Amino acid sequence: MKCEMCALTPSNGPQTTLQTVRLEMSHHPGGSRRDVYVQVGASDGDGSRERPYGGIREVLEKHREDWGQVFLGPGIYREDVVIERDGMWLFPWKQYDVVVEGSITIKGRGNAIRGLSFRSLDRAIVVAAGAEGCEIQNNRVLELGDGGVGLHLEGGAFAIGNVVDLQGCDAKGTTGVRVQMASGVEALCLDHNRIAGVGCGIRILGLHGEIPGPLRLTHNEVRDCQIGVQGALDHLIFRYNHIWRCDGMEVGGNAGAIAGNTIHHISDGSWKVDSDPDQIFPDTPAIQRTVHVACDAANGGDPKGRS
Repeated sequence: MKCEMCALTPSNGPQTTLQTVRLEMSHHPGGSRRDVYVQVGASDGDGSRERPYGGIREVLEKHREDWGQVFLGPGIYREDVVIERDGMWLFPWKQYDVVVEGSITIKGRGNAIRGLSFRSLDRAIVVAAGAEGCEIQNNRVLELGDGGVGLHLEGGAFAIGNVVDLQGCDAKGTTGVRVQMASGVEALCLDHNRIAGVGCGIRILGLHGEIPGPLRLTHNEVRDCQIGVQGALDHLIFRYNHIWRCDGMEVGGNAGAIAGNTIHHISDGSWKVDSDPDQIFPDTPAIQRTVHVACDAANGGDPKGRS
């Protein structure tokens, strides 16, 4: 399977035209709320179950109420969408029957994306700086182009139960989850996500300096990647993550809470922790290693800060 534009063109099923949506819509807490329905290819709709809208773009353009949930009918939505309003919740009518061939970027507060599948040439799901309280849950990223990213997180979000699996994809330089936490973010949490077959499973960027909100990476599984986890683990809670059959690890940092992380079947026996040369363990059996990172013991850990 090739991650080229031709690979993103389905052979059957309903489709919409690839387009970029960038709208600014204000959030009115006192407005009316109701469920909205969307079905690829529908026309002359009003958002009701009987007369659904024909695409995500039509929802954003025509339905200006403070709605509750937006249910996407089965089909392939070929759209790049930028959501700049608050309180938009996207769900499928049936789990995993909705495929987005493009991307969704969230810039507002309190938005949610659940249960969608993605094929993207660039970044599938983006929570931009300034977004807060967003929920990214139980989505699947199936294909990316060269240099593509499954989840790109700068704003505040809870990313739970997502799967980025590119084991059948030939793209180069891909990343499962990229965290670049912006200043002022209230909270960012990655929990129980599964990543496989990418260039770098989890890449952590730009966390140096004061970060006001907590960043938690817990119970994530990364396997069959070139690099399991890369970046400085400053200012975050990194616990109970499992790294399987990756070529190596590139981590370091201070002032975090590191505990209970395990590494299985690492092919590179000389992987290192940059923050402390004494924490290199090339003689540890490759069948199972535990991440040891020098850090200040905060919120757990022994006095020496070792997991």
